[in-house]
Amino acid sequence: MKSLSFFILTLLFLSCSKRVYINKEWNTKIDLSNSKIIFDSKIRNNKTLNSDFLLFKLPKTHCRVEDIDFQPEFKIYNKFLKEKKPDHEQLANVLHTYLNQHFEILNYMRTDKDDYGYLFGFVVENKNRYLYHYRLINLNGYNYLIEMKYTFNTSLKTQKHFKKLVKSIKAI
Repeated sequence: MKSLSFFILTLLFLSCSKRVYINKEWNTKIDLSNSKIIFDSKIRNNKTLNSDFLLFKLPKTHCRVEDIDFQPEFKIYNKFLKEKKPDHEQLANVLHTYLNQHFEILNYMRTDKDDYGYLFGFVVENKNRYLYHYRLINLNGYNYLIEMKYTFNTSLKTQKHFKKLVKSIKAI
């Protein structure tokens, strides 16, 4: 029994040190070994978007513009994972409604597809101003909706980590 416990603990330690997240239900593997991104393997649900999501965060940093300590975050939603052609107009309306329930929307933009998918961007405010960018990306035949939440001061660093996150997502 002791050797089995040791074996299980060793496997757990090795899997934690590699920092690889595997979700067989979503057919997804995310390797964050060379990243500062912290992830929580718990699957959460967003009732408004009617979607499960995974939460990833960057280390907390100070935002000089808003004068707050802030932890940029990413959420990967499975809402459109297996849809062949997601309805972009419907997605834009759902995201607008979702954010409008929690914030005052100050600005909205939408772009055509680029290397990182379609962009739906919002500038929102309640006590502080935040940027919410949603990217609908097709990787290996799966559509990932990725939410980025950050501030004006953390924008460049967050976008750099976003690109690393996207490159680390693989279908299994």
